[in-house]
Amino acid sequence: MGSHHDRGIIPRLCQSMFDRIENELNQDINHDMDIESIDNEKIHDILSLKFSSTYRVEVSYFEIYNEKVRDLLNPNK
Repeated sequence: MGSHHDRGIIPRLCQSMFDRIENELNQDINHDMDIESIDNEKIHDILSLKFSSTYRVEVSYFEIYNEKVRDLLNPNK
């Protein structure tokens, strides 16, 4: 996990993943929209399509110690 000033691989990976999703959405919107050449109806259609897209992120976080597997996100299981 690292520390506040020196983040570990998991926080850096999560930040990178969400930054990539955000950049992809922004890039698609900017690429598809040249405001001066598109009418309002077309802009609405583009925005509706872009913002109706979804991303799904699933995370598992396990510890394997002495041949025992433990789910660190739900330690009761």
